[in-house]
Amino acid sequence: MQIFLSAFEDVLDQRASNARHDLAELLVIAFVSVLCGASSCAEMAAFGRAKEHIFRDFLKLKHAIPSHDTFSDVFRMIDPKALDAAFGKVLANVAALLKDGDVIAIDGKALRGARDAGESARTRMMVSAYAARLRLTLASVPA
Repeated sequence: MQIFLSAFEDVLDQRASNARHDLAELLVIAFVSVLCGASSCAEMAAFGRAKEHIFRDFLKLKHAIPSHDTFSDVFRMIDPKALDAAFGKVLANVAALLKDGDVIAIDGKALRGARDAGESARTRMMVSAYAARLRLTLASVPA
């Protein structure tokens, strides 16, 4: 988890100086909850409360789990490019864990019917790179 915490520390916290929850901790909770299926701020908060005993193993959580309103406020204020850069750092750090002989699977998919009205009939393609031992998609880009 230190990989995530250190990457998220670079994200500018635009909240007031009296913000109670550490931004990096909040983002880690959000990230883990989304990986586990959360799709809203309310679900992130509920997941955090349900797994608080696990989060306390590696997070300080000085003021417990943030509320859904806190998650919502943070995601309205945060710079998406800074968050994207932080995730890029996470992936770069994880990619550094790759060893000689690790398999990186490259996969392409045709996204049939995935276009907006008025777009050309050209089929969209996605290409993904997957680190088999780490069980992690390193990148997924349109082709």
